[in-house]
Amino acid sequence: MTAKPLRYEHPEPVPPPSQLVALPFVSSVAGYLDVTVGCSSVRVTIHRVMTRDGHAYLQQICSYAGGNLDHSRAGRLFVVDEGIIGAAFSGRTIMRTRRYGDEAEWWTDYRADRIAVGDKRPAPAEPISYLAVPFLDATGDAVVCVMYAEAGGLNRFVEAGGHLDAVLGMSAGYCRMLDGMSDRPLPRVRNYPLPAGRPVGGPSTLYPNLQEPVRDRKPPRLTRLTSFNFALSA
Repeated sequence: MTAKPLRYEHPEPVPPPSQLVALPFVSSVAGYLDVTVGCSSVRVTIHRVMTRDGHAYLQQICSYAGGNLDHSRAGRLFVVDEGIIGAAFSGRTIMRTRRYGDEAEWWTDYRADRIAVGDKRPAPAEPISYLAVPFLDATGDAVVCVMYAEAGGLNRFVEAGGHLDAVLGMSAGYCRMLDGMSDRPLPRVRNYPLPAGRPVGGPSTLYPNLQEPVRDRKPPRLTRLTSFNFALSA
């Protein structure tokens, strides 16, 4: 795995059709968490695997849904072991914040994890439940993209038959739509293959106490799509 470059975070352009394909899905997940569940502090986005100069990164496809759309966030590049999305990518498994009995327990682990990974970002105003869902290709051996979600409150994604299953059901429907667009594209819109690259990594920033893999749920799987790169055709 290639070492992390110094300025990997600078945005690279994402084709507007790719953003338009991603935004309705992440907005639906955000709407479910915000309006139906009643969560505060909701943010949802999706990252694709992309290559620059022969190196593979995770790239944020679109703005975060759940607040004001800020399209400047689209295109940001992350190393492939960046936080919870990197763990979902590397392990090809769903990752989430584990179950907590009370907020004090969450804050204890959160503060310890921030120190452990050197996280200097501002702390949230309340406990947050995090979720990362990888979308696998037909073989199950490669990750095409990773959905990232955060929602205020404890245990948002740990209850059996609860919100995690609802999000995974939405993700399965999204996979069918993406495969359908690959088979039956809209006029002048195509999904172009992206070249494979050598993953760029760095020190893991996954919160070691806060996050856990989900072993009893399978990630959504695409049957035809191998890259997320919708763009206008000639």
